[in-house]
Amino acid sequence: MLPGGDQMDERLYRLRPDQAVFETGTAQGKQLLLANTLSDIHLHWFGPDGEFLELQRIPIEPATIPPGHRQWQVGKVISEGLNWKERLKRQLTALKEQLGFVPGEIVICKFESEEAGIHDLPGEYVQFLENPEEYSAQDRQAFEGYIQKWRQAKDFVLAFYEEYWMNESGEVTHS
Repeated sequence: MLPGGDQMDERLYRLRPDQAVFETGTAQGKQLLLANTLSDIHLHWFGPDGEFLELQRIPIEPATIPPGHRQWQVGKVISEGLNWKERLKRQLTALKEQLGFVPGEIVICKFESEEAGIHDLPGEYVQFLENPEEYSAQDRQAFEGYIQKWRQAKDFVLAFYEEYWMNESGEVTHS
């Protein structure tokens, strides 16, 4: 067993496509976890067997000013072109079409990239397991119960700049 209770096994982790924080599906014969930051679109590619293949980053297109799309207020421009959300939506739509993206559930192995990863326990549970003596007897008992319940439920964490607690069905239950 590894620190934090991670086991060296071949567990597969299910991620559903209908979550608000990321998208999942297939493209080009591979599985895809698609998410974004303020500056980039991140494509985490996985093989059909769930093994992590690569992380691809695509910069979000900068604002452009289409002719005639300026808004004025007392002699000055207050808005030009599409806002960030509109640009992102347009770029994602084009990218998905280009890739042949089909939304759907994916089943992947534990992985870690520069931007994301899957962990078997939330960070606060790992901190407890690494230093249980720093907690009161009451807190130790509570954490042990939480961890036991977590493991029995086969919950996991998708870490992508923050922790998304996931249930075995691939739904975000807490962020």
